[in-house]
Parts: sequence; structure tokens; C-alpha cells
Amino acid sequence: MTYEQLQYKYRNYNKTKIHIEVLKESISGIEITGIPAMSYDFNINNNSYVSDITPKQAMEYAEKKDNIKKTIKVLENQIIILDLAKKILSCLENTIIEEILIKHRPYVNVCDQLHISECYAKKIKKRALKKMLEVFEDEMAAGINKMEV
Repeated sequence: MTYEQLQYKYRNYNKTKIHIEVLKESISGIEITGIPAMSYDFNINNNSYVSDITPKQAMEYAEKKDNIKKTIKVLENQIIILDLAKKILSCLENTIIEEILIKHRPYVNVCDQLHISECYAKKIKKRALKKMLEVFEDEMAAGINKMEV
């Protein structure tokens, strides 16, 4: 992961959380309109029940639901990793990442609140992102070494 990618992930942190909620709602929509909501009609000529959903459609519903669940899991894991990465930061670094990247507040407002200069805030943000990147790189290297053993 690069510096820019990590910064992008934090800038889209709230969008990702909202996207997870939307996907969860779409799953419940599939359940309401999908297989559990199938109706069966009795066919007098064949003495059998006929569904308004074909087996192919049922498989498509199930596949779509599984894909959405996988996407939700990936996004939830991404949020967990970002939250864990913030735990290594100092209070000031964490505040700057939270306010500037996640909440999208302007540097001017954040710096006034913290009584620091914009230049210093930018240095702190850069230092915090680099610190988190080092942790990601160390974890990835440890994972690769474990896989080789």
C-alpha cells in the first residue's frame, strides 16, 4: 500500500461505512423480493405446484447475495484495519487524521482548534500516515515470511 492509497482510504472512511450499510440493506431487499418471497400456484392439469421463480433465478439470487456478503466482509475488514492502524498514533496525530482526512475539516479550522500552524499540521499528518504505513509493511512482511516457512 502506498502513502496515497492509505490517505485515500481514510478520506473515504465514512463513505465505506455507508456503503456497508447500503449493501446490508440490499441483502435484506433480496431476501424480501427473492427466494423467501416466492409464491407457488397449483397447476390443475399436472397436479403440481408451479413457482413464479425459476431455479436459474433462484441461483442468481443466491449468487448475488453471496457476492454482496463477500463485499461487505472485505469492506468491514478494511474499516477494522484502519481503526487498528490509528491506535499506534499519538493523540495529536490521531486527532489530525480524524479531523482532516475522515471528517474533511479544513486545515484552518483544525489548526485554530489545536493552536498549531497549518505547516505543522501537515507534517504531523504526513508523519502519522508514514507511521501507519510502516506497520502495514511490517505486518505484510511477517505474513509473507510465515507463508514461506
